[in-house]
Amino acid sequence: MSKIENKHYFKDYHVQYVFSPAKQDRKHLLVVFSGFGLDYDFYGATLDGCRSNILWIKDEFKGGNTYYLCVNQDFTIEEAVIDLINTTLEKLLLTEKQCTLSGFSKGGSAALYYGLKYNFSNILTSCPQIKIGSYLKNNWPSKVEHIFGKHSTNETVDFFDSLIPKLLETKDISQKNIYFITSIKDEQYPDQIKPFLSYYIKCNNFNIIDTNSTLAWQHNKITKYNIPIILSIIYAHGEGVFPHFGYVSNGIPEYNDITYQEELKTLQSRKEVVAKINKVKLDSSIFHLDGIGLIKGYECNSYEKIKHKVIFSSDTKSYEYPLGKILNEDLSYQFFESVFCDYTAAQVTSIGQKGIDISALSEGVYEVKCLIEVNKLSIIENFEFANNSNVQSTYDNKIISIFSKTGKIFISVNNLDKINEPKVFSVEQKWLRDGKLHYEGVYVIKGVEINNWGDAGYYIKFISDGCTIIKKIGLSHRESLNKCFSDHFGLYSKAYYSTIGNEGIYINDLPDGIYKIKIILNKQGLIFEEDTGDLLEIKNNNYAIK
Repeated sequence: MSKIENKHYFKDYHVQYVFSPAKQDRKHLLVVFSGFGLDYDFYGATLDGCRSNILWIKDEFKGGNTYYLCVNQDFTIEEAVIDLINTTLEKLLLTEKQCTLSGFSKGGSAALYYGLKYNFSNILTSCPQIKIGSYLKNNWPSKVEHIFGKHSTNETVDFFDSLIPKLLETKDISQKNIYFITSIKDEQYPDQIKPFLSYYIKCNNFNIIDTNSTLAWQHNKITKYNIPIILSIIYAHGEGVFPHFGYVSNGIPEYNDITYQEELKTLQSRKEVVAKINKVKLDSSIFHLDGIGLIKGYECNSYEKIKHKVIFSSDTKSYEYPLGKILNEDLSYQFFESVFCDYTAAQVTSIGQKGIDISALSEGVYEVKCLIEVNKLSIIENFEFANNSNVQSTYDNKIISIFSKTGKIFISVNNLDKINEPKVFSVEQKWLRDGKLHYEGVYVIKGVEINNWGDAGYYIKFISDGCTIIKKIGLSHRESLNKCFSDHFGLYSKAYYSTIGNEGIYINDLPDGIYKIKIILNKQGLIFEEDTGDLLEIKNNNYAIK
């Protein structure tokens, strides 16, 4: 969906938002408040299947986040936000009962606050902070002055701590539909969640999803883990259905140590390598990369647990360079299989992210591979690279090209003074008998790839004075043709022409005369022609090649 940001003006403020209308006949509004670090949470493909009207509200006022509350304790921001929501409901002819307020972390606090204070019936909150003041003071000191003002005191912190608890104490929540996603593994749970759970007993449809999984081991992993449940609630609300789960737990708890080790050994026995490059860049002869290198089931939770090298390998030469690492806890989530394994140190880059000087590479085409050493196991695997971009750079009268083929990544080094041969053409066999003519050979144009049977077409062209006749021939497979050009990698395995079934083509329909014989290559409308140097003479049903 395209993002068109709008502004809602209220007094001295404006609220930035994105709105998406409902699909079909749905009479419901979903409001999405955002957490720290994102302008619009759950925007894009995540909510593509939602049929409700959707209102994403951005938390940026006077250059900073505000918990959708205030700047310097000026709560006009809150008034502006609720005015936007109410105005949207009025335009849609909807009520507070046909609206769900949702949010995650900071956004979850806003969903609770607005839902409780302004009597909205439906609240979906994941990992909110209830004691907003203490949380900001202890975790986001850079935000404190923006929200609290320059001269905040302990009383200021207490005031913000009490905003949501007071609403829970005083508001009638019995008829609300509240969905609360949390986990005891959330480091914020003891202070921000647990002390306030008893308040929700008053709600007849209070639902708590307590996640117990090794993949939801900290605050910012819990919402991500629960996206299927979150979407199921959102979709149901859009249909006017408000499910009741009660108190439930999801996820699979940790195995006991014996079972865990058995599962881990099964995973390790496959010796399955994940070696991917996500981004590359060339700066003169300096090669920059960002990627992943791990072996499934082998833990690498710190720098010293795993070593990586990048290898540039051709048929005749090989160059190795050590790689650096970036710690990334999300990799354990991304590559989870069967049991939890910590892959935090599996993200690779150049040492110090300064790049790798590859000026020592001689001319040629190199496959880019990853050497992974972990727990006394060493495996070399081709780096995968899904990006089809062609990255180029020049240095010392040379040109470097980075490109991908069949999911692999290659580097080509060429001298700019060298004129490269653009084609390979040959006639390997030919014969003429019983009114049939057969030709076969290689016709490869550099960069015009022919790797599948339908990629191109070959023809024989007969030319004489006043007469041109073209006859279709076939393709044949030769794996060796992929190495036609020492300075270029390409897929040309079907670039071998031949009459179909090697049975020749009838030429008894050609009038008497002397014909030049040419081979034509057609690739998606690009026409190439090569002269065989042969002449076909036809006279009184007699045939000869000269």
